[in-house]
Amino acid sequence: MALLTPKERMILERLAAGRTKKAIARELKISMPTVENSCRDAMRKMRAASTAELIRLLLEAGLKLGAVALLMMSSGVRIGG
Repeated sequence: MALLTPKERMILERLAAGRTKKAIARELKISMPTVENSCRDAMRKMRAASTAELIRLLLEAGLKLGAVALLMMSSGVRIGG
């Protein structure tokens, strides 16, 4: 997990909280290709076959969800895309 960049971690934390890639791009003010590339790069680094597997591996490895992500998950908030 130490191989992930800060941007990859921010994106993956939001994915783990249930946000869509489109919503993440809007929130972080980055392009969709940047979100897609960051997810692809993280999948390669973690040797994950899918986004779901990537999130599972990261959670098992101890990905710490930030306060915003935890609040979203606990309140059932999802941002559609």
